[in-house]
Amino acid sequence: MQSLSRAKEYSNSRIEQLRAGLSELSVEFPNAVVVVVGSLARREASGESDLDYFIIQDSEDVDLSLFDKIGAAVQEMGFKAPSVDGAFATVVRKSDFIASIGGGDESNADLTRRMLYLLESEWVMGGNIYEEIFSLIIEAYISDKITQHQLARFFLNDLIRYYRTVCVDFEYKTSEIGKSWGDRNIKLLFSRKLMYFGGVLAAAQTAQSTFTFKRSELKRLLKLPATERLTEICGASAERALKTYDMFLSWAEDPEARDLLRETTQDRTQQTEEFRSIKNIAHHFSWDLQSLFIATYPPSHPIHQAMLL
Repeated sequence: MQSLSRAKEYSNSRIEQLRAGLSELSVEFPNAVVVVVGSLARREASGESDLDYFIIQDSEDVDLSLFDKIGAAVQEMGFKAPSVDGAFATVVRKSDFIASIGGGDESNADLTRRMLYLLESEWVMGGNIYEEIFSLIIEAYISDKITQHQLARFFLNDLIRYYRTVCVDFEYKTSEIGKSWGDRNIKLLFSRKLMYFGGVLAAAQTAQSTFTFKRSELKRLLKLPATERLTEICGASAERALKTYDMFLSWAEDPEARDLLRETTQDRTQQTEEFRSIKNIAHHFSWDLQSLFIATYPPSHPIHQAMLL
């Protein structure tokens, strides 16, 4: 799986570059953590990848100069800054980030940041705060009152909610506000689907254990990139799905393929044979994941009921 290996090596080197480049700011702002998400955190980045990040500050008053200084430092290192109108490139107070989960005051951006923090994130500044927040979120999802036979259902339900939100947002962004369709569609079928599936696997592993083990195991598994989590949980059976995913990464690192995806619309009469081939492989990837799920967990495992009821 050459593309996956290249992406992992490239991503690790870029993460270390960011950590070194932000080291002086970490001294100036010891109460802040810079969290990268997306392909870089998943260890799937290439030279074509954007940088998505957000900042959490352990302070009642957010220092807005931190946002500007981080942005300038990131751009000096040759990274493309994320869009400022979404969940990224923003400063969030720690107290707000770990506040109550759900409810009417929670925004789409709040849900996005929290779930990506757990499912595909890495710190590039403020590692100690990053670890502390990670543990606090896990503790919020897994109460000390949970029974031994239960899954981490609170986490699983929020994961399902987030994934369905991503799917609905895809329709809104491409149909209502004119965002590109082809690249978002393929990402939804590969990287977004693997993110979700990897989270489901992690939740399934919390069955039949104490609350302390559930917390530690969920944190351990979620801190693995989703591709590594598949191998950790499913063993050699994951190889087929990962080989298919490696094909997706080979397209993601090819500038011409990325251009093709961005230019492709929902009009099937205008879609190229190459794009239809990628779509077909994406459907096989879904079937591979479904088969892997069934092979990993027997019908009696509680994850099956939890996914339906």
